[in-house]
Amino acid sequence: MRGTSRRRPDLLEEDGTIQFLANWMHIAGEHWEDRVAGWFAGTGLDLWAIQREVQDPLDYVRLWLTDASEDFDPQRTAQWLDWMDEHDITAVGFGLITARRSGHDNPVVVCEDLRQQVVQPLGDRVQEWFGRQDWLRANDVSKSRFRVDPGLQLRQEASMGAGGWEVTQQLLAMGTGLRWVEEVDPLILALVSGCDGSLTLRDQIELLAIAHEAPADELERVLTGVAAHLVERGMLVPCEP
Repeated sequence: MRGTSRRRPDLLEEDGTIQFLANWMHIAGEHWEDRVAGWFAGTGLDLWAIQREVQDPLDYVRLWLTDASEDFDPQRTAQWLDWMDEHDITAVGFGLITARRSGHDNPVVVCEDLRQQVVQPLGDRVQEWFGRQDWLRANDVSKSRFRVDPGLQLRQEASMGAGGWEVTQQLLAMGTGLRWVEEVDPLILALVSGCDGSLTLRDQIELLAIAHEAPADELERVLTGVAAHLVERGMLVPCEP
């Protein structure tokens, strides 16, 4: 892909999309995300790469020898494993890559794990993800109003303490689609709970700053980024102006 994109930067038309299944090496001392993102460096394409599975070298070699209808050959397997060891390959990732030519000077590049069970099919979810990226690029999150997605759930974990049950972890979870789960603290939960479409995010943060006696500008800097991430996940939905 990297060579093709460098030879043909116009491979895709405006708003054109390319999507394919791929696997990539996990190399000691490197991040797989950097490796995959590097394939698209300089193309100007928006990129969403999701890693669905990771296999260790032995399982990977066995998989492809089986797919090639080859009987298990210890010597051939050892040769492959030796080659991978020489190249510091610790694992192999499998996933889905989608790239889009959006025509923007600041392409969105996201490489992330998505190994949880999802609600199929994925096609609409991919399109929605790129749509949310377009919205984030075109709008000021702090000046926008949001509502909570109807499928969003709050899950709490608690442990028995001296005074009874004590909540130790709070999770926002999508029960449909890609079923993202995000751990949140009480402040973020309060922000999300207040997203009923009546106030801008900035107004919500100012109220939280007063309630928690915290600097509003510092809270806005942190919580605006959190809100943008929750929009990307589909947990918060922008309201129409």
